[in-house]
Amino acid sequence: MMAENIRIKSSEVKEIFKNMEYGSSYETIHSALDWLKTKENSFFAYVDKPTETPNGSIIELANAVNNKKLHKIHVPDIDTINKILLQGSNKKWSELKPYERVKILNQIGTQIEKKAELFVQLEILTRGILGKDSKTKAIPLLSQYFHYYAAYAFNLEEEKLPQGIAVGVISKENYLPYLGLFLAPALAAGRTIVLQIGLQLTPVAFLLQEIAQSAGVPEGTIRIIPSDDGELLPYMNSEKVEIITLFVDLNSGLYRGVNTQNKKILVLTSYKTPAIVFDSADLDTASESVIESSWSYQSMLPWTTDTILVQENIFPLFLNKLKSKMMTLHISTADVKSTNISVNLSESIDELNELVKQAKLQGIEIFQVEESSNKWSPTLLIGGKVSHNALNTKIDTAKAVTVLAFRSIDEAVNLANNTRQGLWASIWSENSGVINEVTRKLKVSNIFVNGSNAFSPEIVFTPIKESGIGIYGGKEGFLEYLTLEPTKHCYCTKKPSSSSISNIDSLFNTANKAQASWQKVSKIQKEKIFLEFAENLPPNIKEANESEVKWTAKDIYLALKNTIRTNYSTTISGYNLNSYTEPRGVIVLDRSESVNIPLVVTSILEGNSLMVLTTANSEKILKLLSSRLPSGVLNLIPYESNILKKLAANKKVNCYFGDDSEHILRCLPIQDSIKYVNIATSVDIFGKITFVKNVLSDIGSSSNCNF
Repeated sequence: MMAENIRIKSSEVKEIFKNMEYGSSYETIHSALDWLKTKENSFFAYVDKPTETPNGSIIELANAVNNKKLHKIHVPDIDTINKILLQGSNKKWSELKPYERVKILNQIGTQIEKKAELFVQLEILTRGILGKDSKTKAIPLLSQYFHYYAAYAFNLEEEKLPQGIAVGVISKENYLPYLGLFLAPALAAGRTIVLQIGLQLTPVAFLLQEIAQSAGVPEGTIRIIPSDDGELLPYMNSEKVEIITLFVDLNSGLYRGVNTQNKKILVLTSYKTPAIVFDSADLDTASESVIESSWSYQSMLPWTTDTILVQENIFPLFLNKLKSKMMTLHISTADVKSTNISVNLSESIDELNELVKQAKLQGIEIFQVEESSNKWSPTLLIGGKVSHNALNTKIDTAKAVTVLAFRSIDEAVNLANNTRQGLWASIWSENSGVINEVTRKLKVSNIFVNGSNAFSPEIVFTPIKESGIGIYGGKEGFLEYLTLEPTKHCYCTKKPSSSSISNIDSLFNTANKAQASWQKVSKIQKEKIFLEFAENLPPNIKEANESEVKWTAKDIYLALKNTIRTNYSTTISGYNLNSYTEPRGVIVLDRSESVNIPLVVTSILEGNSLMVLTTANSEKILKLLSSRLPSGVLNLIPYESNILKKLAANKKVNCYFGDDSEHILRCLPIQDSIKYVNIATSVDIFGKITFVKNVLSDIGSSSNCNF
């Protein structure tokens, strides 16, 4: 009897060990909770000093791991924002010796590294981001921006110090290193900062401000305005503000403003991106990586995937691998160490439920790791995109991923390009010919090849399409925050010879087609056209009267010299980086820039087509140049204010140069006016008429996934 009992107990113990599940192991968040306790009534926009009584409406920030109240944030009203802006620049910062600013910025980067754990814990609590994601994907890059731009502060000894405020508006769903992408070059340029920050990012923004002040940045240099509001008019109308950088989605309908004061505007919007998987790809690595790029970091990485395009002959195989790997994921809150993909309990799942409902009504196959209307789960929409118009602004927040098949390279490229985003894409293939062809055809500025998640402050990137405007990263990103007086060009008000432009759209179509062909012409052939043009300038052009533009061979040679650029190549974080430039497309020059020889020559030479509003003093020379170029490359339009407005508002314009702001900016909403550019130097010209395409190719080790 005793022996039998022992056997029974042994069997039970064996079964217990077989099915044993250990309890969850949790991340430490005590440091963040303790820090937040010391900041009671501290998260507000003060006017005179941080010790004054908090102002504004109180918003309770929810805890992302349990949806309970975490901390109070005071959101200021417009009157308070105006009072802050009226104080203008902090001269204590701009008048520091350059080497002092270098030391301080470098120290900020070092202190971020030392306080990395506090940043990690705050991101767990406020945005539900996994600690390992913050440690590997965000905090190192945030600190690197300050180390990198520290040296550029020394360059200001010979540069004109900026006088106006730099405003940054960063919404809550942004990538943490974007704070460094804005703050580091702006501070290096000697700017005073006003940072409007989304509520979920408010605690880390105040931590960054605390670090900056402890490193030596004078109090009042970085002013923080906690707010999710989209009212931009206080910044647009303030005489103290010189540059505004928007890390927001201007198409969301939330952000309002008209650039009546002709502020310099930079915009960077992180829409979701496509991944293209070819039959020559390593399918295991590709499926693991697209899972990570789709749902890690709360789907807030700049290269987050929302569409996977798979070659038709491997579609079933890849889809099975993708589903199998998704079923092994541990989905939980960010404070659980074993979590692969985190859930933010403070966010609604209504958008995902509505998306799934509409997908089913449209006959689209749905796959979810866990089917529940009460809990968020990674979701695939297989074989089709949801086309319901009511969902256009909600699909991103649902964090669902569409999987589609394609047959040919052109079909894959067309599907990938058929989006408003122009920032990122990824390609999966072991075929170098396929990779080269696809990278050239994709209309995005950054492309991962066989990997994702590698970036560095030295990488210069220029968003295209509706992903934004401006230059970010590298030396060029620093130059955006300097004060550069636009070059002035004289033009007469006498009308040129009359001409009838009956159909603007038809003219744009002609320019578009001409640009596509002109871009393919070799740089040598283009230069030959301009060299022959310079050598054969007629005397009446060289010796124009005072009201006409005088073009000389020397002017053209200098413009050609300034377009000489070399491709950039290096290795970053296990990736080979190759950078080169591509033309913007169709560019409009108004009457003030029609006499700007470097702009005209450089724009055409780099593969753009031009639509130029001519005046009497520019018409003769531009007609002569147009006759030497293929039809449609240089299009001349007699200046009239009504045509000016039509051109400025046309969606097909990739870039607009000029200073007729009273005719344009006062009648355009901010999302339509951001492509309007004033130029300052020949370097500035090149950065606006081209965009940088970065191709980052995984060289092996970094393709391993962390799951």
